[in-house]
Amino acid sequence: MGIGQKIKKLFAVALMGVSALTFAQKNNCYWVQFADKHNSPYSVNRPWEYLSLRAIERRAKYGIKADSTDLPVNPAYVDSLRSCGFVVLHTSRWMNGATIMPTADADLVRLRRNKFISKIECTLDAKNVVETSGWDRIRKYPDYPVPDANDGYGNAYDQIKMLNGDWLHKQGYTGDGVWVAVIDGGFFNVDGVRAYSHVWNGDRLIDVVDLMPGRPDVFNGNPHGGQVFSVMAGMDDGRFIGTAPGASYMLLRSEDDRYEAPVEMDNFIRALEIADSAGVDIITASLGYSSFEDGMNDIDINRLDGESYRISVAEGMAVKKGIFVVNSVGNKGATQWRTITVPSDAKGVMSVGAVGRAGTRAPFSSYGPTTDGRFAPLVCALGRRTAVLNHRGEPSFNSGTSLAAPLVAGLSACLLQAFSDLSPAQLTEAITSTASKASSPDEEVGFGIADFHAAYLYIQKKYR
Repeated sequence: MGIGQKIKKLFAVALMGVSALTFAQKNNCYWVQFADKHNSPYSVNRPWEYLSLRAIERRAKYGIKADSTDLPVNPAYVDSLRSCGFVVLHTSRWMNGATIMPTADADLVRLRRNKFISKIECTLDAKNVVETSGWDRIRKYPDYPVPDANDGYGNAYDQIKMLNGDWLHKQGYTGDGVWVAVIDGGFFNVDGVRAYSHVWNGDRLIDVVDLMPGRPDVFNGNPHGGQVFSVMAGMDDGRFIGTAPGASYMLLRSEDDRYEAPVEMDNFIRALEIADSAGVDIITASLGYSSFEDGMNDIDINRLDGESYRISVAEGMAVKKGIFVVNSVGNKGATQWRTITVPSDAKGVMSVGAVGRAGTRAPFSSYGPTTDGRFAPLVCALGRRTAVLNHRGEPSFNSGTSLAAPLVAGLSACLLQAFSDLSPAQLTEAITSTASKASSPDEEVGFGIADFHAAYLYIQKKYR
C-alpha cells in the first residue's frame, strides 16, 4: 500500500485558500492581526466543529475547557481579505490572524481600511530575499562502522544509554499509543526508507501536512526533518533503534530552506495548531529563529521572555492545551548571539541543549537563561556526533541541538505510554527533578542530562 493511502486526513481543510502561487514567484507575505472574533459562527460549546475527538479527550483528561482562543478566526474576515485581492495562506485561531499573499489585483490600501484589522505586518519582503539553504548547520561527522552488539541499537546505543532510555525499552515502553508531531523543514525520502516501514505498515502515520504553498511533497527537499525523525522513529535491528519506534507520528513542514524570513514563524504557529486539533500528545521542533536574511523583524536578544513574540506565545499555548512540547535551544553558543533562539523561550516548553559524549556542553549549544530568568535549556541530551539515519536509511552521525531534542521527545513518549494521565507540567517536573544537575542547575546545561529511568521512579513514587 502506497504512502498516500496511509495518510489519515483529520481535517477537511488544513490550509485555507492556498492557490498555485509560490514564494518562488517573489511575492511578499503579510501577517494580518484581527481585532476580535465578534459574530463568529463557532462556539466554545461545540468544540467538535474545529477539534478532533482526540483533542477534546486530551483537554478533558487535564480539565481544560475550550475557550475563545480555540475558536477559528471569523470566516467573514477571511472572505474580506480575499475580496481585497489576497490569497489566504493560512490562519491562526490562537493568535487571531492570517498569513496572506497578494495577487495581481491586491489592494493593500483597501485592506487597511477594514475596521476588524488591528495590524498588518510584512513577514516576507520578497525583493530582498536571497535564497539560501537557510539551515544553521554544524559540520557533518564522517560515517562510522556500525557495531554488531549494543543490544541491537547499533550506533544509537550511546545516546539512548546516556539517558537511561534503554531501561524504558526493556520494560516494554516504546511510545505505543502516543501521538507525536514533528515540525521541521522537510523529511526527504523518509517514505522510501526501510527503517520506517513499521510506521507506514503499522498504520502509525497520523498525517502529513505541508505549510509551504506550491510545495506539496514533504518527502522532497531538505533532509533535516528526516534525521530528526530517525532519532525517534528509526528501527533497523542491529543497526539503529530510535527512542520511540512504537509511537505514531504526524509530520509537518513549516520551514522553507531557500531563505530565512519571519513568515516561517507564522507557518510554525499554524503547524502547532494543526497538531493540537489532531489531538497529539507531544510536539517536538528543532527549529529556532534569531535573525532574517531580509533584515526585517530580527529577534531582539533582550526580549526572549516567552511573551514578546507570537511564535513563543503560541508554543506556550500548546502546552496550555495539554501538549508536552519539546524545542531545541539552537546552535548559537559559539557565535556572537550566544543565547537561545525563539521559540525555545516559550513558557512551559521542554527546551533541550546538547552535550558531547563526555557529558559536557557541546560548544555550539546555546546558553540560557531566558530574559525573564528561567532556565533554558531545561535539560540536555547527546547532540555532538549523534547517531542518525541519513536519507538513504544508512546509519550516520551529525550534530546539533536539533538532534538532542528528539532524543528527549521520544523517551518522553515512552514515559507517557507508562503514565498516560501525566500532565505536561508533571512530566517536565519528573524529568528536570531527576536530571544530572537537578540540585545545581546552571545557564549552560540547565538541570543537566536527563535520566528517564530516574524520572520513571520519580513518577511512581510521587504520583502513584
